[in-house]
Amino acid sequence: MAEVVSQYLSMQFLRRIISLLCSLLLATQWLLSQDKIISRRGAEERITTGQILGTTADGAPRIRLADGNITVVQISEVVSIEKEESPEIRTAREAFAKGNYEEAIIAAQKIADQFPGLPVAWVVEAFGIVADSHLALKQIDRASEWYQKIRSAYSATQFAVKADIGSAKIAKLNGKMEDAEKALSEIIQRARSTLRPTPTESQVFADAFFLHGEILEQKEQFNEALASFLSIPALYPENPTLVNRALQRAEILSTRHKAVVN
Repeated sequence: MAEVVSQYLSMQFLRRIISLLCSLLLATQWLLSQDKIISRRGAEERITTGQILGTTADGAPRIRLADGNITVVQISEVVSIEKEESPEIRTAREAFAKGNYEEAIIAAQKIADQFPGLPVAWVVEAFGIVADSHLALKQIDRASEWYQKIRSAYSATQFAVKADIGSAKIAKLNGKMEDAEKALSEIIQRARSTLRPTPTESQVFADAFFLHGEILEQKEQFNEALASFLSIPALYPENPTLVNRALQRAEILSTRHKAVVN
């Protein structure tokens, strides 16, 4: 009888240990998956952690705290935001890279609709994928509408320049190469003078160099186009999809047109 009781108590103890370990694992996963917002009001800096659910009309993040309450951090006070990439952005990137533009639009628009104005690089990238996909489908009005959404949602941030790149893309599609180069010139100049770009700037500069490479290639300035494409993996490797596309174009220029970097 004593042995049976002892075994029962041992099993109960083991179950409690397993339960505690499961609780600890869930708590650890919660901590690791939390979004983080650093904000500043006057001299006071504050760190808010939880799950960002969406944004208000002006782009201020709504975040659910560990206790279940939801709070809003004023966008004017936000210093930085860390948010793990969603599965949709990976789906959108892969679909866009494969030329499945309708699929890319569906995945990326989910992000854009949920987090408009959120100053996070991959969220703005989603806006860009929607716009670029419409452009690839020759839906110029829809593309222009989405580039304008970027300009409106991110007017006070570094991301707004992505709308200027969009204008250059539309000009190129319409055969207005001078207008396209004019729209890009200031961005390229700033990129060349920025020694340590932020992740946000890196994404924008890479997009600008890729488009510049396409324009130079169309003008049969193959050496200059090659240099522009190779600038992306060398200086702005954060976007693997764009890096791969740039390397593919560089290989074509090298083999088909014998282009070299001077």
